[in-house]
Amino acid sequence: MKKLLDSAIILAFITAFIYSVSTAYYQGFLSYFNLDYNILDRNFNQTLYNGMLAALPSFLAFLLVMTVFLVFFSYMFFPVFISFCKNSFFISKLYCRALDFFKTEQDNNIYVTKLCRVADLSLIAFIVSIAPIVYLTYIEGKAVEKAQSIEKGIVDGNFDSNDLMRVKVGGEPKNLYVLACGSRNCAGLNIETNEIYYFEQKEISFTRELKYKKEP
Repeated sequence: MKKLLDSAIILAFITAFIYSVSTAYYQGFLSYFNLDYNILDRNFNQTLYNGMLAALPSFLAFLLVMTVFLVFFSYMFFPVFISFCKNSFFISKLYCRALDFFKTEQDNNIYVTKLCRVADLSLIAFIVSIAPIVYLTYIEGKAVEKAQSIEKGIVDGNFDSNDLMRVKVGGEPKNLYVLACGSRNCAGLNIETNEIYYFEQKEISFTRELKYKKEP
């Protein structure tokens, strides 16, 4: 029962983290174009899936860096360092003096021990609190960079014509570059007038180039 409860807590924490990452990324992207999040709201499944896609590259990069560091430290640096310390009289003597310096009578004082535990818990709580904020800020910045690249591509004309969709806005058909879509509504940019329109997803039509051609 305890293992099941621990698994449920871990699953809830991961779900909340992915949801937060997805929200930070989506909000960062929408805020760059001054789009309304309430109009372009997403369902729970969209939020989790997009959050996983947003967090996966940075997680894999972190995992790769940590793996390379641990392999290098464990199999190359640490054995050489230990061998050097054993063969160096000066390093060994310095190490013993360091141990004597930190080993004092206060180690047996119960009040000092409790104070150290409180300090350790405070440091851990601070790290646990600040790390998600820093990471969510990073994710939001990545979304802004993506929005900037999209805007630059539109201004320079470096976009695929298939990205333009024909949409009925107020009964009038318009060719819009779709910036974002929620669970019900989308937002599109009129490249000629730089106007942004909100429209329902059922009003979309687009052309798609077929990948397979008819053989002559």
